Amino acid sequence: MSRRTPPRRLTRRELMAGALATAAAASGCRATPPSAAATPAQAPAVPPASPAPYPPAKTGWRGSHPGSFESMHLLGHQRRAFPLGDAPVEERYDLVVVGAGASGLTAAFAWRRRFPQARVLLLDNHDDFGGHARRNEFHLPDGRVLLSYGGSESLQSPKALFPPEVKGLLAELGVDLDGLLQRFDGSLYPGLGLSRGIFFNKERYGEDKLVSGDPYLPVADDIAPGELRARPLEAFVADFPLPEADRRALVALHLRPQDYFRKKAPGRWKALDGLRGQALEAERARRSAFAATLPYARFLREYVGLSGRAASVFLQRSVDFTALPMDGIPTAWAREVGLPGTERLGLPEQDAETQAEREEPYRYHFPDGNASIPRLLVSRLVPNAVATPVRGMDDVVQARFDYGQLDVPQNPVRIRLQATAVRVERPEGPVQVGYLDAAQRLHRVEARRVVLACYHSVIPYLFAEDALPAEQRAAFAKNVKAPLVYARAVVRDWRAWKAAGVHELYCPDQPFARVKLDYPVSMGGYVHPRRPDEPAVVHMVHVPQPEGMEGQDARARFRAGRWQLFVQTHEAREAAVRTQLQRMFGAHGFDAQRDVLAVTVNVWSHGYSYYAHPMFEPEGEEARVLGLVGRPVGAVAAAGSDATWSPYIHAAMQNGLDAVKKLA
Repeated sequence: MSRRTPPRRLTRRELMAGALATAAAASGCRATPPSAAATPAQAPAVPPASPAPYPPAKTGWRGSHPGSFESMHLLGHQRRAFPLGDAPVEERYDLVVVGAGASGLTAAFAWRRRFPQARVLLLDNHDDFGGHARRNEFHLPDGRVLLSYGGSESLQSPKALFPPEVKGLLAELGVDLDGLLQRFDGSLYPGLGLSRGIFFNKERYGEDKLVSGDPYLPVADDIAPGELRARPLEAFVADFPLPEADRRALVALHLRPQDYFRKKAPGRWKALDGLRGQALEAERARRSAFAATLPYARFLREYVGLSGRAASVFLQRSVDFTALPMDGIPTAWAREVGLPGTERLGLPEQDAETQAEREEPYRYHFPDGNASIPRLLVSRLVPNAVATPVRGMDDVVQARFDYGQLDVPQNPVRIRLQATAVRVERPEGPVQVGYLDAAQRLHRVEARRVVLACYHSVIPYLFAEDALPAEQRAAFAKNVKAPLVYARAVVRDWRAWKAAGVHELYCPDQPFARVKLDYPVSMGGYVHPRRPDEPAVVHMVHVPQPEGMEGQDARARFRAGRWQLFVQTHEAREAAVRTQLQRMFGAHGFDAQRDVLAVTVNVWSHGYSYYAHPMFEPEGEEARVLGLVGRPVGAVAAAGSDATWSPYIHAAMQNGLDAVKKLA
């Protein structure tokens, strides 16, 4: 039952077709699907022996790396099908989970908790587990190791937002939320006199200029308001490379906001000061509905009266949080992400959840981001893969995982990496699952139950046409995920940051909208760099923003952004990292050729889960779609953060728990 019978290899022509599928799809071409599916043959019984490669230490192109997406593109772009036919069943399991991210691992853990004797197989298309909660390690020549994260970075307001079940699971894994909060050294950068700043580029603003002392308060901040080291807003804006009239307009927007709705159209809006009771509530509701559909960029231009150049200061303020620029978010959201101008629009008070999200410190962070949570789960599911006992969050930080032990026959839980699920048959059970291995050979396994903890947009391609109801197929396809790039640059030291007086920069019109020294967390024997003469990791965020997308809905923007990522070479991405760092810090003694020791670019072509958007989504659409995707198909249930349109790790974990309840 533990042996696997391997199929024939796909031909070189078929492999090349997979590699070229993305380009064909984006250009409007569609290849004709082959008439015959691959037929299984004989495969090795056991995975390669240890020592296995150690994926967290790989640099270069990570995230959804080469080798992780080509097989799925055969399905999605070439419409290639892989019916299993009379292929033999190679292995049988109680549960097969597609996706070894936080949701899939949670589902496996919850299933084993209910059924301790169950045999479980997790399939994942990447060479590492964790999904978006991925670890980046940097091993320096002097023996030092720097830890960082390749995706999901921190727990978002866990005390306010996390469901009780997720809190209980974290506690069971040894995560102490109060202790985690205390490991974050929020005073490190402020204690060195460093602030946030803005970098203005020459192409748009006439000169490359770094302005420190930014008083902007983002959503869920990791720096306490009293430690921002910010300058008074007038002094900060006075240094912007903008005409005097634009600087005055920006100061007025921040410090003297008006009822811009009534100012522009007094006949349409009632004066709030003269309203009471139900009349006031009705006016607030009317304004709220309008603000939910009015793009913030248009609000700034047409209602506030900012010039295009002045408004461009806010161009990418929202991309790190929403994956959309200022013309893609509604004015109602501007207040939630800390943007100015909405204070006197008469919008309803923010709900308790939104307020808690803004106020709870954004400091629940492991040295490797949320990657520690999948590592904790794997240490329980496959304990022989860890050299030393892992009792909790401190132990896991420096625990060494042997990837060669993740998928061996004696394991009751096996994690099979570089295995892309391409087919689900007989969903009524026992379920048949087909997957392609790293050599693109087709395999067939059988399971009593299946959890699909993968991107929901791929689920329609896994089932035969008549096996998934049409309305459910369409619902899964609606989750078009936002593309996202997290780049990591290891710098020889951060003296240039100290000289510039900043630890984080916002860049309105550069590839990387956010550039910051990594979060200062020391735990489990790992010590974060504390002195500017030490090597450190720089965190850089890029969300592709194709031109000419104003007025397009979020799904169209995300698809166009994904295409931008596909056509860009990795060499160009690494060059962009170095070029932008040089432009920002060259005047302060930084030399990118000398001072950048390593670069890892985590490319997430399918990053944040899609989420309900009032500018583009009809009222009630989210509830309708989520009701459909939450419905099991026979013995198959969907999980992942996509299951609730919520790009957070706690949502992914809760959805893994819920999938198990539905199937158990």
